Amino acid sequence: MKKLNKTKKLLALLCSMLLVLSVAIPVAAATAENGNLKITVTGDEQTTVSAYQVLEFDNGWVLTDWAKTALGANADAALVALTDENNSNSSAIAGYLTTLAKATGKVQAATATGTGEVVLNTTELGSYLVICKSDNWTYTNMLVSNYDSTGTGNDTLKVGTATAKGTHKNIIDEKTVASGDEYVAVGDVIDYTVKGTFPYFQGYDKPVFTITDSMSANLKAVTTGVAGAWTAADITITVNGNKLTMGATGAYTVATKDSGFEISFNQEWLKANAATYAGEDFTVTYQGVVTAYSADGYTNTVSSTVTTHDGDDGEPDPDPGDPVDVTSYTAAIELKKTDEEGANVLEGAVFVLKESNSGKYIKLTDDDVELVEKDEATEFTTDEDGTVKIEGLDPDFTYVLEETQAPSGYQLEKTLPTVAFVKVNDAEGNATGTYKATLTGGSESAWLNGNASSANATIEITLKDSKMGALPETGGVGVIILTVIGAAMMAVFGGTLVVMKKKE
Repeated sequence: MKKLNKTKKLLALLCSMLLVLSVAIPVAAATAENGNLKITVTGDEQTTVSAYQVLEFDNGWVLTDWAKTALGANADAALVALTDENNSNSSAIAGYLTTLAKATGKVQAATATGTGEVVLNTTELGSYLVICKSDNWTYTNMLVSNYDSTGTGNDTLKVGTATAKGTHKNIIDEKTVASGDEYVAVGDVIDYTVKGTFPYFQGYDKPVFTITDSMSANLKAVTTGVAGAWTAADITITVNGNKLTMGATGAYTVATKDSGFEISFNQEWLKANAATYAGEDFTVTYQGVVTAYSADGYTNTVSSTVTTHDGDDGEPDPDPGDPVDVTSYTAAIELKKTDEEGANVLEGAVFVLKESNSGKYIKLTDDDVELVEKDEATEFTTDEDGTVKIEGLDPDFTYVLEETQAPSGYQLEKTLPTVAFVKVNDAEGNATGTYKATLTGGSESAWLNGNASSANATIEITLKDSKMGALPETGGVGVIILTVIGAAMMAVFGGTLVVMKKKE
């Protein structure tokens, strides 16, 4: 009986010891995933995700050897910031993570490549610097932990999760013109819209975001300020439907640059608002005016530059995006005047151009195309080569060529030829600046060269004039002959009358 009691006491002692050990030793949950890091990558391409252990538990949280070496004199301050559960100094933490990311001696704990959710096998309890890299996306460095903190040092492993919010190097998604502005005339105003995705800076203390616009020859941005200065009326930027404020104390400023302009987002505004707008759609709208004819069309190009991190030299490392452009086109008519045989060109033929829908006539100025009455219309006269070019026309209209003065010795064109442009778009329906045209009316000898498309936005038309009728010249042989014949006929007629009267 005594031996049995001793056995019971021994079993009780063993149970007590096991209970103490169970409290003293951290116990992982049953799942084998505990300790892993699951990183959700927002970019839509293969991304390499690497983890480097920064904090480990050794009777309290301490920096790993490589991290302590990399941080140097800032190691103690970094430890305080990195273990602050309230994340009180996010700017300082971002700086420490940048320093750690650039360290040549960092020790990689795990790495994996994929899209969407990428899993890293990091089973040792601690906090890890996570670096994501891909071809077209930029990610801010993160600190991810794989433990649940109890506040007593008895922290347990869990699956560490985080979302790597990336910024695509191509912030600009598209650039378009308003419907109808694909084809324009000199003097027309083009409405532009730029769309993109607002970048993600995640605590970076030197964020930069600029949008640069450039315009080709004979295209100019519309500004209403003094001496061409930009005003809030000239440009509008909205993010997720919210209109941003322009100005030194607002969200952005605008300045003329080369042939276009540059939008610069204010750094303090970015630091205060970037988290709110990160990943949201933004829109920029403004206008350009066509100032003169351009055979190559009018191209507006926009690009962006974003800085979300420092480079290896400790300075901001900008990521320029690929440029996006859109082109509008205008048209021209090149008229050539020849004789009926097409052998001789005719100088001095004068034309005016009528817009058939309105019945008004075209007046060209240095920077505009106006619709006016006929007596105010611009006159186009063929030169010594028999040609005249009418430039800067809107191909959306139909034009009638009226000859007001024929070359000497030729008849005025009585049947008026009408030119209608047919725009040639690509498979997606986008403007290409190429045209076909139809020519109706006019004499049978009037024709459109090949009725083919013109890649330089110029339609070539040849009109053939007929010579005046073969009327005899005053004092010429023809007059003498006709006079003799007429006199003879009158003499015969007169003699006949005399004979008839005598018979009576």
